[in-house]
Amino acid sequence: MSLLYTHSVDKLLDIITRGIGSSHYKDISEILTALDQFQQDPDVLDKYLEGWIQKLIEQFFDDSVDIQVNVAKLFYTFARICNWKKIFIQLPSDIYLLPKVLQFLTDDDSNFNDGVWEVNYLLLSWLSILVMSPFKLSNDEEIFLISNKFMNKSQTLKPIVSHIHSELLIRNQSLYLKHYNQSTSDQNTSLNCLTLNNLLKLIITKSLNNFNYFDNVTIMNFTNRILNKETSSSIQIIDIKILTKLFKLNVFHENWDILDDIINFFSYNLSSSSTNIRFQLAHSFAKIIKIIIDDMRDTSMVSELLSFCQTESESLLLENWDLIDLDKLHTLLLMLAENSKYIVQNEKSICTTIFSNIVPHTSHFQQRRLNQIKGTQIRDASNFICWSFSRCPDLPKDVLQNGFLNLLLCSLSDPELVIRKSANAALQEILGRYGRNFLNDTIILRIIELKITDSQKSLINNTLILYDLLMESYPSYFEFIMVWLIKFNVFQNHDLRLLKDSITTVSIILDKYASNLSHICELILDLTSIIRTPIDAGKSLSLLLEVHKHLEISKLKQNIGISINILLKTNSIKKLNTSNEIFKQLALLKFWKYSLSNDETFVLSKQHIDLMLMIIRNVSMATPFLEDFKMIFKDIILLVKQEQGFVDKDLQDEFWKTMERFIHFNCPLACYLLSFFQPLYFTELFFKYISNMSPLNKSLLLESLNFTILDILEATGSRILDVIIEFLNDYTTSEQGDVGRFVRTSAITLIKSHQTIFWSPKFTNKTQLVDNVIRLIGEPLTSLRILTFEFLCEVYDHEFSKDANFNEEILLFQRRIFNNKNINFWKGYALSLGAIHSTDIQITSALDSFLKYYDSIEGESEKLELCNDLIRIIPTAKVLQDSKNNQLLNSATGIVAFDIIKFTVTCINMWIRLFESNIHIIPTFNYQGVYSKFYNIHLVNNNTLRLHVLKLFPFIAISQHSNVINGDLAFPNSIIQRFWQVGAKKENKLSKPIQTACIEGILLILISYNQLDKVNLLIEAKGDSDLLYDDNLLRDILITR
Repeated sequence: MSLLYTHSVDKLLDIITRGIGSSHYKDISEILTALDQFQQDPDVLDKYLEGWIQKLIEQFFDDSVDIQVNVAKLFYTFARICNWKKIFIQLPSDIYLLPKVLQFLTDDDSNFNDGVWEVNYLLLSWLSILVMSPFKLSNDEEIFLISNKFMNKSQTLKPIVSHIHSELLIRNQSLYLKHYNQSTSDQNTSLNCLTLNNLLKLIITKSLNNFNYFDNVTIMNFTNRILNKETSSSIQIIDIKILTKLFKLNVFHENWDILDDIINFFSYNLSSSSTNIRFQLAHSFAKIIKIIIDDMRDTSMVSELLSFCQTESESLLLENWDLIDLDKLHTLLLMLAENSKYIVQNEKSICTTIFSNIVPHTSHFQQRRLNQIKGTQIRDASNFICWSFSRCPDLPKDVLQNGFLNLLLCSLSDPELVIRKSANAALQEILGRYGRNFLNDTIILRIIELKITDSQKSLINNTLILYDLLMESYPSYFEFIMVWLIKFNVFQNHDLRLLKDSITTVSIILDKYASNLSHICELILDLTSIIRTPIDAGKSLSLLLEVHKHLEISKLKQNIGISINILLKTNSIKKLNTSNEIFKQLALLKFWKYSLSNDETFVLSKQHIDLMLMIIRNVSMATPFLEDFKMIFKDIILLVKQEQGFVDKDLQDEFWKTMERFIHFNCPLACYLLSFFQPLYFTELFFKYISNMSPLNKSLLLESLNFTILDILEATGSRILDVIIEFLNDYTTSEQGDVGRFVRTSAITLIKSHQTIFWSPKFTNKTQLVDNVIRLIGEPLTSLRILTFEFLCEVYDHEFSKDANFNEEILLFQRRIFNNKNINFWKGYALSLGAIHSTDIQITSALDSFLKYYDSIEGESEKLELCNDLIRIIPTAKVLQDSKNNQLLNSATGIVAFDIIKFTVTCINMWIRLFESNIHIIPTFNYQGVYSKFYNIHLVNNNTLRLHVLKLFPFIAISQHSNVINGDLAFPNSIIQRFWQVGAKKENKLSKPIQTACIEGILLILISYNQLDKVNLLIEAKGDSDLLYDDNLLRDILITR
């Protein structure tokens, strides 16, 4: 099954069976939850439905209102999941129940409250099965009117009411005539489209001759009502369904002229913008074809209609794909798929044409509209055609081979996963039914096993696998694959990633097997010699440069020249605003890199440099294929920095000055490329501009230093290392949040990659490095702490399991290596313990791991020292006060330290959580000193800080009471008195958070000391502003023994 169940299927079925069998239905939430698990696979329930539905409603009329509502909700859920038609036929059809059902539908339904529509849904469904009784109903007019009042109450009820009406109308000619006359008099309240559709279905199902009152005039009236709708946009799905049935009735009445009008209706609406209508048109068209065959015996007409679908599809595909009508093509393809069985049996030429002239194009179809790539539905319809035809017997071999190859390539290389999956489903169908006609069993199984989820990996890996499978026994098949990759995925494809992956795949294949694929090399040269547009020039140039070593040198240079001439024409290179522009510019950069590396006579001209600088300026962090731009420019800079590659010295100087200006103005790509400059020039610009760089650009620069740091150190010394360590302290924030994390992550990545430098005995700043990285492993940012811990484990030779609890691992690590003595670790871990913006899972894990670790410490003195450290890391009131006058910005590096107020609040939050978790504090813990520290902190003029300290105060008193035997009552009473003083202040009386914190704090302390009478006194006084904060009340609520 495709569905992932929360329980096993048997367990879910048992829950439903037991729930329905209980007959109590007071709490149906468990049953509803179990039923919802079957939404994607409801057929599992089919064999249980009869028993469940019968049991569910057996006492319905005698149950209480609440039970009836719940029963109705369950019934509706069954109908929603399993399909109403399957469910309503399970209801009892005893005609003697009709009065009860009508009575309920007639009575006042206000008793049902919120469940009224579900109850009506059940009752109307019940009425539907009862009116299907073969007995003549004397009160059919009454039933019609009672049910009619629900017609416009809900869209959910409307189809059921229409079903009831159609059953009544077909049994009573006078009732039918009455309401038919209403509808023709613009009183279309009863015989609406849904009712008409159901009525026509009943007429067609039964013998048409028995309904002589449904005369020719009536048929014509109904048909013209739909055909005469003013616009195609007003056409509804139900209209198409009705028209299909009317086609059959018009055939019965031999209304030949109007049949052409109905067929024309389908052709006029081929371009409907509604996907659902297009699917309905195709489905109904197949039914009309069947009527023509079965009732009219006119195979020539069928052949003409199907030929129309085929030739129209072919004609559209011969036009410019970016201009054709996608909706029309989609509908035509669906029509061909819906008629696959007849086409295979009777129209062999159409079948062959579909798979030779249509599917090879539609299976990779794309249309570019502005910046959007469309065509997904066309490719999906193409797969639907292949799937439909593969289920027909006796398919010709050439059709099978074409279908197989197009499906194979679509399943491997389509940009959309949903299309790859639909192609793969059709591929498995064709291989399962016909595979032995054109492949051997081993190859069939290997192809079915090919993975298609990851488009890049699957394209490259699967093409290599297919070479091994097909090249020896079926070389034409593998040639088809290579031709597809080059002609379609490269030159006819708008998806940039697929284009790049396809070129890479071709290159890898030729690197391995070029000697066996010389004709593919010739194809590449042929295709790249006839390009005309800048877009194709970019694709051609990329392909040629990627596979250049396998091509004949003179033709290679000639074809490269063609592409370059087109690309360097005036205005052919523009800003990076489309995928095509991006690819053209990447191709041009690859050419410059190739020429600088392989052609000693090549130099960069003024035009080249201007284009190069324009590209550098326009590349942003959001530019697709940023990594490609970085790598290509890295290679170009490395090639030209040795004072070569420029047409003259002036152009060279202009280039480097412009690059410096780009760095000054925070151009991302220029900042990345800085580290590839000459080491002395790099050092000069680094210290000149680093403080001005944005965090993201610093991160890019640190990333690029991975390639050049050794050369820089050799040429300029180790000054830069201290700055890199300082970057571990960057906590710059912006609207995007903690953007400093990019700098910290890139810095630790650089340090980890070059630990021989940073962990060398010669490195003098190792202490600061250790203090910084040990702090980072405790912080809540998962990716950063894992990266940092991996570095520490490597340098300290510590093994850890990636499957183990990470927080437990780092706690054990710091104890083993630092014996709890590195206070910087606790500064980091405090950010995880007290995190405000973090997930519940992360907070719970950090807290549980710490408590487990704390409990594992055997010595009380060690526990006490740990608690003292967790207090020491909290800044003092003086530090907090002074921080307002200090710049947090390091002017030399431009980094911003962690907000000290935020850090203090986080630490307070940590202690609140520890106290709430009932941590056991050693009795000798200096509660008075801790209270004094926080007392001073809450005097700092910061409302957030003050509020958090007030929330902490009661827990200090409670912890002292829990952990110190016969503790001095003066301590908790002093905290209560402080709450009283804060709450009584005039400026605080208007602050609801402060008032809440003060009152709740006092209540928590009183409850912990079991002073319940004083609790009641405070609660009574809470609502009286005059009594609250009265000195007499304070005396009354102070704790006594």
